[in-house]
Amino acid sequence: MEKVYATIECIKKAFPEGIDHVYFELIACLKSDFTEQNLAALLSYLCGKEPLVIIRDIQNDESETKPQKIMEALLQSGYHCA
Repeated sequence: MEKVYATIECIKKAFPEGIDHVYFELIACLKSDFTEQNLAALLSYLCGKEPLVIIRDIQNDESETKPQKIMEALLQSGYHCA
C-alpha cells in the first residue's frame, strides 16, 4: 500500500491541476505496475470516479505503450516503476 500512497503524491506533483485530462494516459502508464483494484483505488481517490468504473476503463485499455510525456512527468515527480 505504501507504493499507492507514494504514487498518489507523485501524480499530484506531476499534475497539480488534476488528472481529468490525463486519466486514460495514466491508466496506460500505471496498469502494469499495480493490481486493478489498487490502481482503481488510487485513481478513484484522485479523480472521484467510482472504482468499478475505473476497473472497467483499465480492462478496456488496449494501450501497448506508455505515453512518453506522461511517463516522463511521473518520473520527474519521483515515480519509480515496479
